Amino acid sequence: MRQDRFLTAILAGIGLLAVAAVALFFLRPAGQEYTSDTSPAGVIQNYATALQKGDYQRAYTYLAAGPGRPEFTAFRREMAGQRSQLAGAALEADSTEQAGSDATVLLVVLHSSGGLFDDATREPQSAFLHNNGSGWKVVWAPYPYWSYAWPQAGSGYTPTPTARPLPTP
Repeated sequence: MRQDRFLTAILAGIGLLAVAAVALFFLRPAGQEYTSDTSPAGVIQNYATALQKGDYQRAYTYLAAGPGRPEFTAFRREMAGQRSQLAGAALEADSTEQAGSDATVLLVVLHSSGGLFDDATREPQSAFLHNNGSGWKVVWAPYPYWSYAWPQAGSGYTPTPTARPLPTP
């Protein structure tokens, strides 16, 4: 008799844990939300959020206009092909360095392999933005938020480095 109660208690505990796990899964936040896009960091965050959500039209509006800007269909095709990489990545804006109408947003790209006990790797990266007078636009972003195909053969962006004076000691 005593073993039956012990086994019943163990099974009830397992059942409660399963119910709690399912409840937490369905009650978790829906995902990233858009922020204000008046700053370079806000624009790159919204660009990444749009890609995470599969809203390619909105993500495309954050790209800077120029001769190397991909056509929307090429952009959508490349980003849709990177959905699995985007699903395992997250982006955190660290700080922004601004020089006139150009900005560099220092980022941390988090990559997760999706395993239960795997740690996310943190990769320091940068994104380049330009303000053409109508707001900040993305000129270049790190992989997987950008395609390696775009900077090649004149079909994409090549960030133009801006000369900055060295800090004085």
